[in-house]
Amino acid sequence: MTRTDPPHYGSERDLLEGFLQYQRSAMFMKVRGLSDADAAKRLYPTGGSFT
Repeated sequence: MTRTDPPHYGSERDLLEGFLQYQRSAMFMKVRGLSDADAAKRLYPTGGSFT
């Protein structure tokens, strides 16, 4: 899968779909190659509290 920049011009729908596809591609590229064990690891935030 290749990642291309989202469109800068077009209808609101075209821009949204292009941006979402860009984000999907970025996520896929980041997690591709992870083992099942690594993908299942629970990550904890470093600092800050949301309570």
